[in-house]
Amino acid sequence: MPHCPRRTITYVALALAGLLATACSSFGPGSEVVCTMNIEPGLIVEITDGATGRALADSAQGTAQDGAYVDTLRAYESHSQLPADLYSRAGASERPGTYSVTVTRPGYQAWTAARVRVENGECHVKTVRLLAKLVPAS
Repeated sequence: MPHCPRRTITYVALALAGLLATACSSFGPGSEVVCTMNIEPGLIVEITDGATGRALADSAQGTAQDGAYVDTLRAYESHSQLPADLYSRAGASERPGTYSVTVTRPGYQAWTAARVRVENGECHVKTVRLLAKLVPAS
């Protein structure tokens, strides 16, 4: 169920223009919001070679950790011409929090971003996009 703003009522899913959506209706006129039933990632990490810019997500692994919660980053379907597994990884689906994100790939130094804050949006989390520029291992 999508997150709805405070002081709202969530009601039955609608079929609108062939798209399934859930509506959140607040207590004022003209304040209706229609939310999709998509599951949105809290984090999207594009993984590249820091020197060449070449996509490296194909053999990369990563985690997003918020306290005791740990999520493995997964291939993310993007609108890029590159296959999803070459371009980026995603995680923390519909989960706000403050994350430490780590990416590893054979032949490269580990990359880490600390205190990455994912916040709730009106319907879904506000996705944070990161760029992991990996440096070859010495």
